[in-house]
Amino acid sequence: MVGKQEILKLSGVNKCFGNLVVARDINLTIISNQIHALIGPNGAGKTTLIKMISGELKPDSGKITLLDRKVDHLSEIARVHLGCIRSFQVSSIIGSMTVFENILLAVKQKRNIFKMIFGRFQSNPSEAIFVRQTLNKLSLEYLEKKVASSLSHGDKRKLELAMALAMGPKILLLDEPFAGLDQAESSKLIKLLFTIKKNLPIFLIEHDMEAVFALADKISVLNEGEIIESGSVKNIRRSKLVQKAYLGDDL
Repeated sequence: MVGKQEILKLSGVNKCFGNLVVARDINLTIISNQIHALIGPNGAGKTTLIKMISGELKPDSGKITLLDRKVDHLSEIARVHLGCIRSFQVSSIIGSMTVFENILLAVKQKRNIFKMIFGRFQSNPSEAIFVRQTLNKLSLEYLEKKVASSLSHGDKRKLELAMALAMGPKILLLDEPFAGLDQAESSKLIKLLFTIKKNLPIFLIEHDMEAVFALADKISVLNEGEIIESGSVKNIRRSKLVQKAYLGDDL
């Protein structure tokens, strides 16, 4: 891709639950080959925002566009087919299946094709090649035949990413991918996300600030449903407003 392309844009997005305002006049743009992180205290509205982007919730007002197409009226499934893919904080992995079969399931979900033989999904040759290409891109070939339930927590995170990539995303929405990882696993995931970013924009919600500062090209800070600051890692670190609302004085 030549230059930077606007992939996802939120314009004047608002959401209330009764009298509780959870998103107020949200304006956000994510461009190609960028990791855009959203941070903020618990209850700031981060999960609500990612649910509105993915289609699980609809905004009360405002506009969401994906590749210049208005999508805020579309269902979650319709947005998946357009390439807006969310990797869930709560794992969607089926533990009794192998890594290969879990990724194949993601491919078939995207294509709405399901064929079972003796309790296993059947792959055609092109699908099998695609699954192995996905594993190769992430250097996860060694996991192919392992049963998902036997994987370490860090390897399960990698599998979730492989499943998301197998669905052909135009943008990847990641909700707390570093939750529960130790330092070694976090370092491996950071390297993996850098690899993915070369070809795919990522919208990242994360509490691990070490990971955010290592990965993000841009950070937006959400507090009480409003974006109070947006900018580079350097600018966010220096912001007195952000320090007061979220980071504290030690960063």
